[in-house]
Amino acid sequence: MMLFKIIGLIIAIIIIAHIIKLIDYIIRDNTKKSLILSMPFRNNSYKQFIAPTFNGKTADNFIVLKCIVPNESDEGGFAWHLHHVQCLLYFAKEVNKIPIIYFNRGYYYSADYGNNWYTYYFRPIVDKVTTDKIIAYGETYGYTLIEGLPLPPSSKPYLYNNTSFQNFLRNRTTDFNWSYQYITPNNYISNKLDQFTETHFTNKYVIGIHYRGTDKYPNHGDNEDLKNNGHMSYHKVIVKVREYINNLTKSQQENVVIFVASDEEPFIETVQLHFPNVVSYDTARSTANTSDISLDSINCKSGDTDKECLKLKKYQDLSIHRGNKQIPPFKKGEDVVMDIWLLSKCHVMFRSQAGNFSSQPGRINKQLIVFETEDKITLA
Repeated sequence: MMLFKIIGLIIAIIIIAHIIKLIDYIIRDNTKKSLILSMPFRNNSYKQFIAPTFNGKTADNFIVLKCIVPNESDEGGFAWHLHHVQCLLYFAKEVNKIPIIYFNRGYYYSADYGNNWYTYYFRPIVDKVTTDKIIAYGETYGYTLIEGLPLPPSSKPYLYNNTSFQNFLRNRTTDFNWSYQYITPNNYISNKLDQFTETHFTNKYVIGIHYRGTDKYPNHGDNEDLKNNGHMSYHKVIVKVREYINNLTKSQQENVVIFVASDEEPFIETVQLHFPNVVSYDTARSTANTSDISLDSINCKSGDTDKECLKLKKYQDLSIHRGNKQIPPFKKGEDVVMDIWLLSKCHVMFRSQAGNFSSQPGRINKQLIVFETEDKITLA
């Protein structure tokens, strides 16, 4: 009897040992498969590498746009990045790729609101899960920079950067209006827009004015769209708007409301002094007054001590986006979105300077009549 028990114990030990080996084999095999699935094709001869997919698409089906930094003293403004979103959409359409927007630094980034400031204000073009996976993959294995066309074969996501913009898109003339079927404010922004327009624009003839001041100065070899390196005078804007109103019908004049968007509080106050029924969003603004200011600063760079460069630094420090560190990043971005979209809801708009910001309202609303402040007034 004792012999049978010993034999049974030995058989049980052998069986258990085989089971342990089998479990170890399964674990090792699954680990190996998992590792293989995490690795991209290096070239077609490495058949053991299986390219991962993202919603059924391989990494090379995506083009990523991250923050575009113009120079060492400028993280790039909101409308600058909004313009690059439109360029990305245009480029992705041209090469049949999927656009991924991932803005994780700069003036508007705040970790409290998430890792991508584009989605603080807009509905994501590609869902967050896919976006985060593509970014994680690109940060691990790298990106393929877009430096020429046709695009080179790749196992990685493509990266749209400032070189892509300068080489292929800067000088192209295109109607970006179609891009706003994809660039849409999220519920938070949409509700604020609805509340403001219902309160201030209902049954009104709305004239929009945009005066861009503190963030626009010639520097780093770029005149920042300023004519003669200078800013428009407040007075000239007032005269042009008054001229337009005087040519409206009596009923239109009685229903006029002026919506003002500016990064300068003195300009808002000047408009309020000259016209009744002036409204504006509760935007954070600078105390600087750039009316008729001209700076010979086009060649200034960070750290330059030339007289004009020191003047430039003074105004940059007074600016809302580049200078003021007390205003929360989220608020800075919210103010820009609200001003752009509210200007797009006006009947006409006057802009003191060309630029990415003042170009957006007309792209959002093709029916908007946009006047340069120096234009001859012609009523539609």
